[in-house]
Amino acid sequence: MASDGVDYYETNWRDTVGYAAWHLAQLRDVVEITSLLDIGAAHGDFIKMFRELFGDVEITAIEANPLDAHYLDNLGCNVIYKPVGRPGKQTFYTNPNDPVGGGSSLYLENTPNFNTPIATEVDVVGL
Repeated sequence: MASDGVDYYETNWRDTVGYAAWHLAQLRDVVEITSLLDIGAAHGDFIKMFRELFGDVEITAIEANPLDAHYLDNLGCNVIYKPVGRPGKQTFYTNPNDPVGGGSSLYLENTPNFNTPIATEVDVVGL
């Protein structure tokens, strides 16, 4: 049982927050986690879940799609809005049907929803 009296092993994390949260809850009492690097932070759901489990830890989020800024800017973490990969200028593809949602990438998806992608030249950062 965690120090806050909540038995995270017995709660139904798989249904409420997700499978990743269930695994993180098991680590919580075994490992001291003081920071998180979230690559592909999207809408910040993982960050919210992580904060709920581990409290006020240092978080750096990397998100390629700057259109997700309104989801991430108020989460109390350092956010880098650049794609990660081979450093330099590359084409970044965004789904025209859902520019804030999934599918945004340096690699063009071969799906019907991506038949007319929005292509933008971006600076890519290497880690």
